[in-house]
Amino acid sequence: MASTLALPKLPLFDAIARHDPNSVAISHCLSGRSFKYGELLPDVCRARDQIYEAAGKTDIRGERIAFLVENSYDYVVTFLAILASRAIALPLSPPFPAPELQYILTQSQASLLLYSAKFASKAKEVLKTPWPEPLPNTDPEFKPTLKAFELSKHQGLPEDNTVFDTVTITDDADTEGAGMMLYTSGTTARPKGVLIPETALTAQSRALIEAWKYTPQDRLLHILPLHHIHGTVNAIITPLFAGSTIEFLFPFNADTVWRRFANPYLESLKEDPVPDAASNTLGKGVSRYYARERRSNIVSFRHK
Repeated sequence: MASTLALPKLPLFDAIARHDPNSVAISHCLSGRSFKYGELLPDVCRARDQIYEAAGKTDIRGERIAFLVENSYDYVVTFLAILASRAIALPLSPPFPAPELQYILTQSQASLLLYSAKFASKAKEVLKTPWPEPLPNTDPEFKPTLKAFELSKHQGLPEDNTVFDTVTITDDADTEGAGMMLYTSGTTARPKGVLIPETALTAQSRALIEAWKYTPQDRLLHILPLHHIHGTVNAIITPLFAGSTIEFLFPFNADTVWRRFANPYLESLKEDPVPDAASNTLGKGVSRYYARERRSNIVSFRHK
C-alpha cells in the first residue's frame, strides 16, 4: 500500500501535485533515465527527512544548507527538499577551488553541507581546507560548525510504473525562512551572498510562465550552471511550475547540444549520430527518448 507523506503548502509543491503524475518531470540526456512527476514529491519528502536526520533536528528554518550535487534529478530533489524544510538552499559550484567553497561556507554560516557520491572527494577536500582567517563575516560570536552528509542516489521507478506514494500538501502556508542564497561573482570585491526568499522565487517563475508561455508540452534542454539564477529559476523552478519536462545534458559539450537540438527533426536515428561514443556521445538513451517524442509529437525545446 502506498505510504502517506506531507509537505508544506508552498505554491511550487501545489503546482507539482496538480500535474499529470505519469508525465516526465526530469530526464537525463545521455543515459535516457527519466523521472515522473508522481515520484518527485515523495522523493522530496524522503530527502527532507534525510536532511533533518543529518542536521540532528527537525527545525532548521532559515539555516543555510549548502549542497554539491551534479545537474540531475538528484539536484532538483535536494533543492526542493531544502525548501520543504524552510531552510535556505545554497548551491555550490563543483569546479570552484576548495578555498573558494570554504569561503562561501564560512561567510554564509552554513550549518550543513550535502553532497552526492560524485562529489564526495571534492566535499572532503573542502572540509579539510582551513577556515579563512579572519572569518569572512561580521558576527564576532560566530564559531564555525559544519556538518556534512552524503546523499543517496535516486534510481527512479520502472518506466511502466503508474502507482505513486501519496503526498499531502498541508494547510501550513508559512514559508518564512525558505529560499535560496546565491553568491556574486566577486569581480569588484569578495563574493557576497544574495538572499532570494521563496516568495521572490515564486513571483519570478510565474512572471516567466506568462512571458515565455511555458506549457506541459515543452521540453527544456538544460545546459546551464546551477549556482546561477537562470539555471535554477528560469530552467528548473519555472518549468516545474508549468509541468514541462527538464532534460539535463551534463557535462556540457557544444557538439552534443547541437546534435540534441537536431534529433527531433531528423528522419531517423538508426545509428548513433555521434561517431566517438566514448568522448562525445548522445547514447542510445537519447535515441529511445527521441522515439517517444516522435510518437507523442512532443518535439519543442526552450532555449531562449
